[in-house]
Amino acid sequence: MLVLIQLIMEAKNIHYSNEKTRGLLQQKAIKELNEDPARLDEHLLHIRKWLEKQPHLSVRSDDHTLLTFLRGCKWSLQRAKEKIDYFWTIHSFLPDLYLDRDPYEETMQRILRNRVLYPLPNPVRPDGPRILYLNLKRIDFASMPLFDLIKLFLMCVDVLLQEDENFIISGMIIMYNGGDLPLSYLLQFTPDLMKKIIISLENAYPIRIKELIWMNCSSAVEKIFNHICIPLMSKKLASRLHLITEENTENAYEYVPLTFFPEELGGTNGLFPKVADDWKMKMESKKEWFLEEWKYGANEKLRPCTSKLYSEEFGMEGTFRKLNLD
Repeated sequence: MLVLIQLIMEAKNIHYSNEKTRGLLQQKAIKELNEDPARLDEHLLHIRKWLEKQPHLSVRSDDHTLLTFLRGCKWSLQRAKEKIDYFWTIHSFLPDLYLDRDPYEETMQRILRNRVLYPLPNPVRPDGPRILYLNLKRIDFASMPLFDLIKLFLMCVDVLLQEDENFIISGMIIMYNGGDLPLSYLLQFTPDLMKKIIISLENAYPIRIKELIWMNCSSAVEKIFNHICIPLMSKKLASRLHLITEENTENAYEYVPLTFFPEELGGTNGLFPKVADDWKMKMESKKEWFLEEWKYGANEKLRPCTSKLYSEEFGMEGTFRKLNLD
């Protein structure tokens, strides 16, 4: 059955630097994700039979996508089914984030051309997590709204879930290069938007977030995280958030060795700008794949049990104290 998993990976054009890396990742999937290659056919069949009984769902159901959800749920069939349902429900609840995702759209192109967002080429160890890097210092704040940056970020996550075994099995490290953000941009970090992105990443996506590292963190950004973002996070995710000021940069190396940092932050992980430009071409090559997503989602009118309500998933409970960002 290991051969079947290999064939699924090859069908999605997933390539490894060598056979040793393939073996390391497969062993990690077995050890950490409870993967049982001998039962793969059985599990895929079970999920497909379940999908046939879910009239409200229209989903991608190829072998690779279903295997990714199994891995993201540590091979729990029940959790995988719940996450598949929630993933596509979120798509329907948040069409502004998940529909009309065209990498050639004007704002998406500006972000890609400015080389703001891209995965770094070398994972942390051959079988380690992938680093997704956001260089906020390269943002044109007047023409690249935070909402569009988040939309492109989620598009990048979707591509990595399709093609990157390190990302799927070992998870991701999100690394920001921050600095001073203008007040006009800070005000875009609203509780509503932060709740949407945090719920999407924690509850809907079949991913493992290993670390969240914000380099060159300003006091204003720290306040936003402490008063808006952290209260919305699970305790596990909050414990993996590291706000690193310019004065204590070396603290970040406890979580990621310096050699795996991008060039702009003193590391050697990829040649800039080539690594960013290569990723731009990768995203552009996925245009048709993204634009097909109008076919998928959840129709709450057809859900056989109690329908989910937008207000239940994204209603803001409680209050947030007014922040002084000066």
